[in-house]
Amino acid sequence: MCGINVRRVRILIFTLSGLLAAVTGILLAARLGSGNAGAANGLEFDVIAAVVVGGTALSGGRGSLFGTLLGVLVITLIGNGLVLLGINSFFQQVVRGVIIVVAVLANILLTQRSSKAKR
Repeated sequence: MCGINVRRVRILIFTLSGLLAAVTGILLAARLGSGNAGAANGLEFDVIAAVVVGGTALSGGRGSLFGTLLGVLVITLIGNGLVLLGINSFFQQVVRGVIIVVAVLANILLTQRSSKAKR
């Protein structure tokens, strides 16, 4: 049988995901000086914002490591700037949400333009 062994790739991806989650947990525990199961609550929103700002569509498709790293840099800089300005944490989340909406709309517009250009 030819092609990609889906079962082996799926096991590899889950193993790699578990390994990276363990490394992240170790680094977070080292940073905080203790282990806390709820220490990373709320970071999912920042991760999604960084990936979307980096150019990955929420509907799936392609993304790049460089784009994701650039998105992390942008979201981190905006978050730090809002903290330095003394902005309330609620409004910081609102700003991140607006950034996600703008990035998704920009992605949709770029996709539509590229599909029209191909025709």
